[in-house]
Amino acid sequence: MNDQLTQLVQGKDLDYYVLDLLEAGEDLHCQLQGKPFEDQRLLEGFLDTLACQTVFISASPLADQRFDSQAIHYSYASTKGIQEVKVLMDGLSIDKMIAKAAAAWTADCLLELWPKHYQRVLVLVNAKKQARLLEAALKDRLDYQAYQKLYCQLNFKHSHKLFQLFDQEDQGLLIGLQNFSEGVHFKQALDLVVQPRLPFAAPEAADELAKQALAREEGRDYFENVALPDMLVRLKQAIGRAANGQGDRADFLSLDQRILKSAYADHLHASLASSADFRPVRLQDLENISSNFSQNKG
Repeated sequence: MNDQLTQLVQGKDLDYYVLDLLEAGEDLHCQLQGKPFEDQRLLEGFLDTLACQTVFISASPLADQRFDSQAIHYSYASTKGIQEVKVLMDGLSIDKMIAKAAAAWTADCLLELWPKHYQRVLVLVNAKKQARLLEAALKDRLDYQAYQKLYCQLNFKHSHKLFQLFDQEDQGLLIGLQNFSEGVHFKQALDLVVQPRLPFAAPEAADELAKQALAREEGRDYFENVALPDMLVRLKQAIGRAANGQGDRADFLSLDQRILKSAYADHLHASLASSADFRPVRLQDLENISSNFSQNKG
């Protein structure tokens, strides 16, 4: 946090409120005028998660006679950089595997990293079936004590309860659906975010069938004009999850080689150039990656 904000808050009881977030081009204009943050540290963490170059902030003191009520405006330059996305290149791409084999492969990769090096891991899957298969594969591989630290969104009626429990866990692995990451801000930082597959919507889903029918009626290509753009939005949201929370950003790992090898890979990279850089890795590299991450965290 810059010196201006430090000078502003020292010795004063201030409230911060998020009034509005307005995206304009590559900049996000933000006015804070309420109190979703318990302290200055949480406010700083929120600012560090914003994917933009400059944020405009309004900070107003409590309604108290001791302070002037006029808001103080200044600009905050975000130090957030581009997220590196590591793409596992061993063997088949996960999209070439049947569902059960994909879950087993994902579980094996996760247990190379967690809990030995990465302490708090979020796995984002695209469908309930994938979540159940992955949970079962991990259960087969974990002892009882480690299994108690495994959380699955499907086992909780209310996501906020899952969020609270996992946020209190110093060493946990959470399996969540794509929508779990929307609007969730962890107080305790994540170490690793894994998205095994590119987040394409299931083409047989009712809403996707409707989109396909509409695209045909309008003479548009469903994949290029609907499925691919929607996937890129979800992927960008997932990548942003790696930067959410307190402390350093998390690592981001994908097991889907289409990120690097598909016909639309160049378009994917160009669309996410401002937020992500893509790096191929091998399974033997993962332990070194996580070890270096742990050292940097220390």
